[in-house]
Amino acid sequence: MTLITKARRRRMDDLLGRAEIKATTVMAAAGDRVIADLARV
Repeated sequence: MTLITKARRRRMDDLLGRAEIKATTVMAAAGDRVIADLARV
């Protein structure tokens, strides 16, 4: 898992595409449940 800011997402998508790596992304903001769920792991 990697946390990427919204501003850096395009660059990361480009790099992953060049490396032919498929990654699942989940958009989240402060206070979203997904953040709390990750904190418990």
